[in-house]
Amino acid sequence: DGPNAAPSAAVGSGEIAHGTLLTDGFPPLPSRLRPRTEQSYAATVGGRTIEMRARPDLALGHPIGPDARSLIIDLKTGNPHHSHVDDLRFYALVFMLRWGATPWRIGTYYAPDGSWIAEDVTTDVMQAAALRTSDGILRMAEMVASERQPGLTPGPSCRWCRPRENCPGAAE
Repeated sequence: DGPNAAPSAAVGSGEIAHGTLLTDGFPPLPSRLRPRTEQSYAATVGGRTIEMRARPDLALGHPIGPDARSLIIDLKTGNPHHSHVDDLRFYALVFMLRWGATPWRIGTYYAPDGSWIAEDVTTDVMQAAALRTSDGILRMAEMVASERQPGLTPGPSCRWCRPRENCPGAAE
């Protein structure tokens, strides 16, 4: 695999175009920022009863210690959506629970036009993330307690879902 190697058959031409948009439009990152791509991390609550996992596209900075200066970035190849900020806030919550310090900022980079939407991580941001997450945990607990099956809500995110080929919701 060299710089002139042909793309893998598993990678579609659309994915290559999206990757080019990201690499051509994103600024170079100095190594002192410790860039980490798609680094998974997890945090547990409730005596390890509940595990929350996050995998942001890009994290910069040092996550550990009281002076942690980290930036969490999601890279998007589509249009802005209200759920993007919620995703980032969840990443910040899991980050804080995992490493004991909040990231200083979260942001989304939109490759098609090179725009950014960023938010400083404040107490209000963390509270919004905690409330949304606890609401989701309560809904899951209610579903389990009532033995109700989860429902399908088809939408644009179905195209990124792994089991979409066999999912009746994705077919809708």
